[in-house]
Amino acid sequence: HIVFNKSLAIFGLQLDANEVFLRWLLIERAKYFRRFPEREHRAWYFYTNPEESPGKLFFLKRVGVEPVLVSGYEELYESPVWAANPSLQARRH
Repeated sequence: HIVFNKSLAIFGLQLDANEVFLRWLLIERAKYFRRFPEREHRAWYFYTNPEESPGKLFFLKRVGVEPVLVSGYEELYESPVWAANPSLQARRH
């Protein structure tokens, strides 16, 4: 339910054989949003390797997930967005 009704921030996704279910879920999410565009939510894939697999990035873009290159995951955790929202801050500890 969350995958279809909330925005997503994804990191650490390999899309290996053991993550086939996640691949399927992202495809179904994209199909759902094509059918009901007024219900669409954004999604981002944060990654640190500038040489990330072009195939993975292509797939993510096709299913509506925006790839975002960051210098390190601390860039995410030290963001003012995390600091400004106590509920997010509590979850990361």
